[in-house]
Amino acid sequence: MKRDFPKALILLGATLSASAAIAQADMPAQTMQFGNHALAMCGSPETEQDGWICMSWINGAMNAARIGRSVTPEAPDYCTPPHGGTIAQYRDLFVAFLKEHPDKQHLPAIFLFHQAMAAAFPCGKTSK
Repeated sequence: MKRDFPKALILLGATLSASAAIAQADMPAQTMQFGNHALAMCGSPETEQDGWICMSWINGAMNAARIGRSVTPEAPDYCTPPHGGTIAQYRDLFVAFLKEHPDKQHLPAIFLFHQAMAAAFPCGKTSK
């Protein structure tokens, strides 16, 4: 009986994976590749899933930038406040930037995200 347990787990995992793949097959592919995609996903998400995709993407972009700055601290793209902010605040800044620059929405979203954060949090500036 103990030998059948691992086989049953493998079978269950395969069944659940196949079910998930079938359920997602008729979903449209979400993307955050370019600015216009990011604005659609973050500015006015059509579904709760779109909102979560946006927030997850922004979280990943912020974490990647932190890692990048730790490798090249002499020239970071932007410097967020020491106390940080929320993902929702960073999303709002990004969406505002995209709306203010419709001529750039064809550019890669990650490039635009860095521009938005650099405009909001320039390095070397002290607040008074």
